[in-house]
Amino acid sequence: MFKAGESGNPNGRPKGRENKVTTEIRQAYADLIHGNLDNITMWLQEVADRDPQKAIECLIKLSPFVLPKKTELHTPEDWKPINLVLPQKPDAPDSTTQG
Repeated sequence: MFKAGESGNPNGRPKGRENKVTTEIRQAYADLIHGNLDNITMWLQEVADRDPQKAIECLIKLSPFVLPKKTELHTPEDWKPINLVLPQKPDAPDSTTQG
């Protein structure tokens, strides 16, 4: 028997690496998308002509496939926050006064 945290195949796939099938499927999907960019643009425009909101929803749903996913950032121990002071709009009420 193996101890907890010990692999039966120490030369196996490293932790965090995708398996071969997942990598191949991702590549096939990317090739399909890249080979149809002109069509996708045309289809999206057709949707936008009928329903702009639906076109935006399509873009939002496709975004995770092309944009990196949001990840948690680890800050160094000597990190100090940045204080930003944004100018107030001329027509906005002053937040320091009551009433």
